[in-house]
Amino acid sequence: MTDSKDSCCLVAVLSGDFGSYTYAVRPEMLSNGFAPGQRVLVPFGRQRVTGVVMECDFDPPEGVTLKYVDSVLDPWPAGDEDWFRFIERTAAYYLNPMGSVLKTALPAQMGNREIAKLKITDKGREAFEGKLTQEQGSWTEVARALKASREDLERLVSEGFFNLAVDRPKELKPRTEKVVRFIQSVDVHARAKVERELLAQLRHHKTRTMRSLKEDFKNPTAPLKRLVEKGAVAVDEVPLGAEEGGALTGRSEEFTLTAEQEAVLEAIAKNDGRPAVLQGVTGSGKTEVYLQLARRSLDAGQTVLMLVPEIGLTPALLGRVRSRFGEQVAVLHSGLTPKGRLHEWWRIRNGQARFVVGVRSAIFAPLSDLGLIVVDEEHDDAYKQERGLRYHARDLALLRGHLCKAQVVVGSATPSSESAQRARSGQYLALRMDERAT
Repeated sequence: MTDSKDSCCLVAVLSGDFGSYTYAVRPEMLSNGFAPGQRVLVPFGRQRVTGVVMECDFDPPEGVTLKYVDSVLDPWPAGDEDWFRFIERTAAYYLNPMGSVLKTALPAQMGNREIAKLKITDKGREAFEGKLTQEQGSWTEVARALKASREDLERLVSEGFFNLAVDRPKELKPRTEKVVRFIQSVDVHARAKVERELLAQLRHHKTRTMRSLKEDFKNPTAPLKRLVEKGAVAVDEVPLGAEEGGALTGRSEEFTLTAEQEAVLEAIAKNDGRPAVLQGVTGSGKTEVYLQLARRSLDAGQTVLMLVPEIGLTPALLGRVRSRFGEQVAVLHSGLTPKGRLHEWWRIRNGQARFVVGVRSAIFAPLSDLGLIVVDEEHDDAYKQERGLRYHARDLALLRGHLCKAQVVVGSATPSSESAQRARSGQYLALRMDERAT
């Protein structure tokens, strides 16, 4: 029976049936800052899986034996209150369990579960020679190879034929890189040629990443260590910058606005909070309107989310956006590696990136103080997710904008029938741009 002194929490699990379950929490865990939004490791059947705390600190139900939360994985919540309210409303609207929506919204690594593997011992090799083709494997793989039951494998572990190795999910931390910083010139011994060359490089560039120095110098580690000891340079560990499109490419200047663009910006500035439908012919300058609106939001201390329908549209747009707004721009799309996606997610979550450009899944970006959401080419079917959680990113953009009181602008040369009807009925602010910008 659960101890009456224990508190309880509701956890949405990120695997299995994605349901939410009640677990007991020990007092010492509560005293360390246990709170909603944190990732935790919980027992689930015979496994330990990752979950997210949805509610906590309520009394245990009478007459029920509860399992305990195993450990807290991250000391920080996965999102702020507005973000979690958006996730809850999404789950309710699409009739999906919270775990399923969170699994879609979070980077894949955040849903990792504990993986138990069986590693064969010398005793096991003798006993099962030829039956196992690899040194270790999951319970299922080993059971299939030996045609054994779970109970048989547990007995073999206890008798020393296998060792049990457990790979647990870990706290997520930002990716960092080493940056070498010039401090002052020093007298370097005449024979230390590499030191002199390194110092000359750093005196000129002021800072260089360790990665770039290794490209220019065969083995800079030892001479750099000596320069650090002499007080000439310092080596800092800093968060890694943007995952993609780090170079500030594209045209950074802001264009002279057309009369139509000025009129659209003025109408949105005077808007009463309704979503805006911007119908503009190709080449009318809708993107410049978006960027002008983004500038206003960022200057007001808010964040910006811009959705595009396809990965192919992001490189040119990203270059233009990043040339205007610099390293505070993050990108989210399926073309990123899992590590790259997690890194961009982290930059957004900790406030390093305040302008997100991405495809439909970017609607779940953990932005705080969201002031503007743009859905470009809003009529495009690519905004519909057809597997797993079947959502429409444009509809979720409208929901999220409503919940956090952000201005939503959906743009297209050919608006969808839904958006066109809402504009005609006055639900949305109707805007047009019929002339090509020159």
